[in-house]
Amino acid sequence: MPYPLEKLQYGLRRRLRELATRSEAYALQVAAPNYIGFQPIQKVQTVFDTTFYIDRENNLEIIISPEYPTPTDSHEIPLWIVNHEIEIVNFTPKYQLNTILDGFWLLPMKLYIYHCVLDMKFIQRLLNAIHNRIDNLWLLPCSFTSIKTAKMLCNAPALRAIKEFVIKEPTFPSATWWIKAFVEAGCTSLKSFDVINAPFSVFDIDRNIFLKFIKAQRNGFRLTFNMSAEEGLHMPAEDRIKELFDEYFESRDFGKDLRKKKVVSLYFKNLSWCYVLRAD
Repeated sequence: MPYPLEKLQYGLRRRLRELATRSEAYALQVAAPNYIGFQPIQKVQTVFDTTFYIDRENNLEIIISPEYPTPTDSHEIPLWIVNHEIEIVNFTPKYQLNTILDGFWLLPMKLYIYHCVLDMKFIQRLLNAIHNRIDNLWLLPCSFTSIKTAKMLCNAPALRAIKEFVIKEPTFPSATWWIKAFVEAGCTSLKSFDVINAPFSVFDIDRNIFLKFIKAQRNGFRLTFNMSAEEGLHMPAEDRIKELFDEYFESRDFGKDLRKKKVVSLYFKNLSWCYVLRAD
């Protein structure tokens, strides 16, 4: 249960400061900047981007840009404030983010996650460490251990105003599921939604859900399907595409001015199609 900081005795404040991680100490000092007992002040260093990477030998590599020398005295190591971009690469549930992120305060505009298996604890810890709203989210390719875990990310306050979403198949859950999830979350902020290596099963989405998703987004929205090179265009798939698009969309040339239109682009190996949402 919550306990008021003003009722915490000086000695207990000092002990709390001693036990706090760098990110916890920073949070305490932001919440109570004038309270005696939470000193020394936690030093901070703002960086542009950070990559958390598991290498082939299963070792954690942390790459901070721009580079700064790490002090030899552990008490002098700053809290790294990441203010633009984060990359997370090759993580699985066995790696604990709680100890990795203790030295970071995350304010990213862009979050890129590559080749990861994401479970509930991972997503919870990541979201707890992010202190702003994310504009761009890429999952290339990643899988979640459950639908509930993916839904937690989709519904997170950090994604409330997301502008760009990129997903690469094969993945779990599928791109079709993410479209449905954004509809259920009431997402209206997207500028683009890209599917890389899309299978033809992406066109099996319910037409009403598909239409609702596109209508909800702002003018100039782009939904792009870069189709898998392993599958050639065949008659059943072409029929399904026509069924999905013919009533509410019209075919357009890519060269026309489409800046204020809601556009769906399909890219196959040897051809491409462009559809524009008809005016209501």
